[in-house]
Amino acid sequence: SITFTKGNTSKGGGIFLSDSAKVELNLCVFSACSATYNNGGGGAIHITGGNLDIYGTNFFDNTADAEDGGDIYKSGGSITIHNTCPQPYSRSPIQGQPLDVGGFGSIVGQKYSFLDCTASTQAPTPAPPTAAPTSQPTSPPTSPPTAAPTPG
Repeated sequence: SITFTKGNTSKGGGIFLSDSAKVELNLCVFSACSATYNNGGGGAIHITGGNLDIYGTNFFDNTADAEDGGDIYKSGGSITIHNTCPQPYSRSPIQGQPLDVGGFGSIVGQKYSFLDCTASTQAPTPAPPTAAPTSQPTSPPTSPPTAAPTPG
């Protein structure tokens, strides 16, 4: 997990995602990040391409000068929020939404989706663990090696 605090840039005060990038955020925090560009937004995250998967990530007090997507702004790519709802963990002052998402299209129509979402006061659910390696480590020898005789 990573905490992004007081990031300030023209687009995506915490993360700017573009092209074919693939990013997974797992139990991260975006707090008081801001975007200053007046044509767009994404105080915490600005995505113009690529794929973004979000697991149990919190957004607090992020802003965008364009007042569009104080938390997340999307003009391309895809965003999927897994196993958690933004509320009650997400608070953004712009537009009074629990998670302020702006950009082109709607949450349903433009590849935004909330999977297995249930409102709860419990902590967010982390991403599933990464698959373990299939090979087993080799065991150390059970007896010390014998030394070769020295010529004499």
